[in-house]
Amino acid sequence: MPVILSRLKLQETDVQRIQEIAPAAQVIIADKEPEAEAKAAEAEIILGGVTREMIRRAPGLKWIQVTFAGVDKILFPEIKERRILLTNARGMHGKTIAEHVFALVLAFTRRLPVVMDNQHYRRWNRIKVVEVNGKTMGIVGLGGIGQEIARRAKAFELTVLGTKRNPVPLPDVDEVLAPEELPSLLQRSDFVVVAVPLTRETYHLIGQREIGFMKKTAFLFNISRGAILDQAALVDALQWGRIAGAGLDVFEQEPLPEDSPLYNLSNVIITPHVAGTLEDYKGHALSVFLENLKRYHEGKPLQNLVDLEIGY
Repeated sequence: MPVILSRLKLQETDVQRIQEIAPAAQVIIADKEPEAEAKAAEAEIILGGVTREMIRRAPGLKWIQVTFAGVDKILFPEIKERRILLTNARGMHGKTIAEHVFALVLAFTRRLPVVMDNQHYRRWNRIKVVEVNGKTMGIVGLGGIGQEIARRAKAFELTVLGTKRNPVPLPDVDEVLAPEELPSLLQRSDFVVVAVPLTRETYHLIGQREIGFMKKTAFLFNISRGAILDQAALVDALQWGRIAGAGLDVFEQEPLPEDSPLYNLSNVIITPHVAGTLEDYKGHALSVFLENLKRYHEGKPLQNLVDLEIGY
């Protein structure tokens, strides 16, 4: 009887949906970390986030289905050593993250922070705005999220450039570039969106040198992982006006410390790691798991399988 340890707080109807696919499965719900670690011993499958201790305590663990896309924080050596299957939820957040990107783009170009400040102080000050259409967006990382961003960029009549490990033509992308062509993307883009996963290769991918390639009128957006940007280099560039602004949802340290200079910069919009938020997050995550559980039960390849060598 396979034991499924769920970190999601499932309802009885959710458990029934699981058992319709795997009738013999025993479902244990433990959304709190200490309880999950205590109950991990019999788990064959874990749904949700894991700690290293959970993996150590689960000798029969064969598959982990996480409910997020980035797995950089849970790629423990035991997963690789024991060849535990690891699947993520990439694709689940694409649409909502793409919406968040364009909320930030429009906030800058229509100068909404200034408008709202004027409203608060009852000032009627007409302002200059910037048009989005006709400009160029560069997407660093054309995975599922990057492609959703590209789709919306085309609706705004933007020229779309993007980097991809294996460059092949993609819908809604005018030019697909190899990773080593990043300088060209940065030089040509009015809006640069970081959408690559965090790996050894992408740590501080955007630093002082890369920011130096950007136009002074360009905006930088990060909705992936904070450590992909060299935050100190970014702060310096923003303080000295080397780029026009930055919309940041993720940071090297979260929560962002109260003494961070980013809070004091008028050309920065900060959101607290909410770009991937969904109204029914649990429902979406459960749907991803159920599809994979069906495949697991039937002995078929799982969807969204993480390559443990490259980290995504």
